[in-house]
Amino acid sequence: MAASSCFKEELACPICLDLLCDPVTTNCGHNFCSRCIEEVWVEAGSLNQRIQCPQCRQIYTEKPLLKRNTLVSNLIDQLTKEPEVFSGNRDDVPCDWCFETILKAEKTCLTCMASYCLAHLRPHTQNAAYQDHEVTSPITDLQEWKCKEHRKIQDVFCTKHSTFVCAFCEAKHCYCKTTSLEEQCKQKKMDLQRILGMLPEEIKVAEGKLDALADEQRSAKETASKMKILIGERFKEAKKFLIMKEESIRKAIDEDYLAVETKIEADSRELLEQIEEFNKTKSRIEPVAKEKDQWRFLKAASSIPNQVERLPSPGEAVDVYIRRLQIRCNSNLKLITQLQSQLDNLWQEIFKYGEACALTFEPKTAHMQVILSDRNMKMLRAASSQPYDHNPERFTHHPQVLCSQSFSKGCHYWDIGTKNSLGWAIGIAYKSIKISDRLCHSEKAWCVQRSKYSLSAWHNGNEKNLGEMNPHTVRVCLDFSRRSVSFYSVAGSVTLLHKYNVAFTEPVYPACWLIDTTVNNALVLETPH
Repeated sequence: MAASSCFKEELACPICLDLLCDPVTTNCGHNFCSRCIEEVWVEAGSLNQRIQCPQCRQIYTEKPLLKRNTLVSNLIDQLTKEPEVFSGNRDDVPCDWCFETILKAEKTCLTCMASYCLAHLRPHTQNAAYQDHEVTSPITDLQEWKCKEHRKIQDVFCTKHSTFVCAFCEAKHCYCKTTSLEEQCKQKKMDLQRILGMLPEEIKVAEGKLDALADEQRSAKETASKMKILIGERFKEAKKFLIMKEESIRKAIDEDYLAVETKIEADSRELLEQIEEFNKTKSRIEPVAKEKDQWRFLKAASSIPNQVERLPSPGEAVDVYIRRLQIRCNSNLKLITQLQSQLDNLWQEIFKYGEACALTFEPKTAHMQVILSDRNMKMLRAASSQPYDHNPERFTHHPQVLCSQSFSKGCHYWDIGTKNSLGWAIGIAYKSIKISDRLCHSEKAWCVQRSKYSLSAWHNGNEKNLGEMNPHTVRVCLDFSRRSVSFYSVAGSVTLLHKYNVAFTEPVYPACWLIDTTVNNALVLETPH
């Protein structure tokens, strides 16, 4: 929009008569284009004329210092500025008074509840009737700022109800805490800054959890791979066992059948011999029976037996063997029928095993009467104390030893051979167990113990008798996550000896104790199959 003629006259340069360009002000208060006044004074200097104001002719003894008139410059910029057309951008506000070409609003009047471009804003800047109107920067979505009931700007915020209210609505919230929008925005920005300050740490924590989940996933994948290998091995063992059992049953059936067949063949030979005797007797009787002379008949008949000797029926012996075969087969069929549930139980136990562990005994914990050999995988009872160095971790009162490996998570199992020992205790213990304590009496140990006559489970001095079993291999299954430790006898089949449920509070170590005093009494760490 072009400036009006009156403004042009006031803002025109007296030298070039155009609108002031980079306006400067002389000491006498007149405005000129900086370039125009400089050219006039340069020309006057070249002609040895006095320096004077081109408008009022005030003479200066020396060239004055000219200063840029910022107010006039801004006013000229506003008058010469082309009005911006409303672009529709989110941050732009349209003029409510434009009809054909809608211009961008420069101000919003909170009294009129409308937004104006520069042209339509002029009454608010030039007319005294509008001097008391509250004019502010353009407000986006002005209609949403209005109170639906009172049609006034909602410039107060109720913190209790989290809502905007106008001056009239504020009376309804007299018991609520209210604040200005500026204060509420300031508080909210502080809250957001506080949250932003917390988010990096939360993101770091979440990323740590994500990394932990990735580690758990890798661990689960490795465990699944190991379990598949383990289950494959166990199925091979089961198949081998079933094949051996089938062959054993077939062999027993064949042996029983061979006995029946041998009996039948023997009875058949006797029957054939009997038939032959019967035929001979028949041949002797037939001519005698035809004899008519009584004397000769009786003489000949007296040499013939009065009865026929009959052999026992071979069918009776066959029936006995057949019944025995049926009993054997029925027994095996019943065993096979029960095998599925037994296998199911076996698989459940297998799944509990987790990861097979290769262990070694820790020399610095070995009692003075314990000798370690075979790369620390075998412990023997010594006849006398060994010259071991003093160590605060060494057992002092009983021939016991811990393993070097400890467990604080996951599921693990290991085997210990006992066939060369008459008395032993096998279990787990905390590292904090007293070096003077026995495994069976410590509150920090759980074990199964074999004496000369019985097998028992021990913890903290409490015993549970497990019968007279004498396993040659003991499998210890530690499930840290499910808080349990189980002991099994491994001898072809796997038999549960005892299970403890334990709320573990420390890492645990495999532990062994040689109870029997016999020299060379030994326990051996074996590789689980």
